[in-house]
Amino acid sequence: MNATTRNAFKVGLAIVAAIAIFVFGVRYLEDVPLGGSYEIYSEFERIDGLISGNPVQIAGVRVGNVRAVELNQETGRVRVDMRINGGIKIPVDTKAEITGFAALGGVKLELDTGQSSELVQDGDAIESQEISLLSSVSRSAQPYIDQLDTLMVNLNTTVQALSYQLDEPDSEMLRTVNSINGLTTALNQTVVSERDRLAAVLTRLDQTLASVDRLAATSNDSLAVTLSNLNSTLARTDETLAGLQTATTNLNGLLVRVNSGDGTLGLLARDPALYHSLDSAATNLNALLFDLQNDPKRYLGQLKLVDIF
Repeated sequence: MNATTRNAFKVGLAIVAAIAIFVFGVRYLEDVPLGGSYEIYSEFERIDGLISGNPVQIAGVRVGNVRAVELNQETGRVRVDMRINGGIKIPVDTKAEITGFAALGGVKLELDTGQSSELVQDGDAIESQEISLLSSVSRSAQPYIDQLDTLMVNLNTTVQALSYQLDEPDSEMLRTVNSINGLTTALNQTVVSERDRLAAVLTRLDQTLASVDRLAATSNDSLAVTLSNLNSTLARTDETLAGLQTATTNLNGLLVRVNSGDGTLGLLARDPALYHSLDSAATNLNALLFDLQNDPKRYLGQLKLVDIF
């Protein structure tokens, strides 16, 4: 195989691949199953928002899609062509109906399958089933209607039980209602009987509040003076605290010098021998003074008057 043949083969293979990709792409975009399909159609008076590509369903399961929608000029009806997935068997007595709301974007074609054993073939027509908007709304709202019906039944049961409890003279609910009624009556009587007293209390309260307002108005100057004196006292307290802080600092410095051995106190604190010498000298001095007090002639007798003065 020469170069020209190889190039021609490559070009042909590329063209075939491109055609295959194009076909599969179109079928994918049109939601056409790759495993085969067949077409059927039906005609409607109105389609109410049904367009090409909308799903075709049986019992809520998608079995195909709408291929085309066009107006039949002869009959004035709308023809809807459907593409059904291969393998889906549809009886000839099947009916097609449009469901959903165009405003919500949920329009679809629903197939109501029949009971016939004969199946539709490619290109056959099936009967359409027109439903009104009210019927469509009723069918869509049926689950909610069922829930509302259940709710009404439960409410009716509750009301009946409540009515039974109120009709029974010995029921707990009736006794509770009677107790609440009696309590309300007693409270009303108490309020009526104590109305004058409550009015007097409120009047005295108003007078007290007025007196407080007058006292506050007349005591503004005294309060200002008191606050001024308080501020002065606080200022003096700050000064005292500052002096105390300075004294504390000096004392801390003195203690540091004592601990480091500086000065007399430092030597006494750091030199035990000096402390013992001073202690011994003080002891001897005390003994000498004690002996002088007891026997002064012993010392003064040997001194002359001239020596003394």
